[in-house]
Amino acid sequence: MLRFASTVLKNPMEGIFQRVPSARSSQGWAVFVLLLIAFTVTPMTYVKCSLPKVDTSGWITVTTGVFSLRVPPDFRRLKVQGYDSLVGKWEGKDAWFSYDFGRYSGPPSDSMDYRDFRICVTHIDNREVQIAVYRRRDRAYAVHAYWEDIGEGDERLSLYGEARNKENRKRLLAVVAQIQFLQGDE
Repeated sequence: MLRFASTVLKNPMEGIFQRVPSARSSQGWAVFVLLLIAFTVTPMTYVKCSLPKVDTSGWITVTTGVFSLRVPPDFRRLKVQGYDSLVGKWEGKDAWFSYDFGRYSGPPSDSMDYRDFRICVTHIDNREVQIAVYRRRDRAYAVHAYWEDIGEGDERLSLYGEARNKENRKRLLAVVAQIQFLQGDE
């Protein structure tokens, strides 16, 4: 039982459905359909990416078997174990990133917990990639890059990282920009 001021509702849903327009009325049905379309069909709008220029001389080249990437020399590989995909994690003093190559890697999506969320599309190594940059509520500067349909069997690559400041986020974006796929073009 829920109590609202002096009213007692035995069924918690009782008061909610009385305020929703009836689906039987044409106005109620139209509102319902418009809301459904707005929240499920409306695509994200992407802009062209402008990746920052970062000096990557002295960076280490790492090959995963599927792709290679360049990592700043102060980053160290952490031990992680994937269940159904190829995963890796690297950590530096003021930033870290991880990658997930597999069937269930996901694209970036906006959240109410993010500030300054921006997403763009570009091509890296002749493959389309979505790149999102934003600030988390805990003040971390985040990067999320996503390549769709990379290998056989609908495999995807997702790279996610966080940095303490904008300069280190630029280094994470440089890691993304340096990725090269070892497989031939499809």
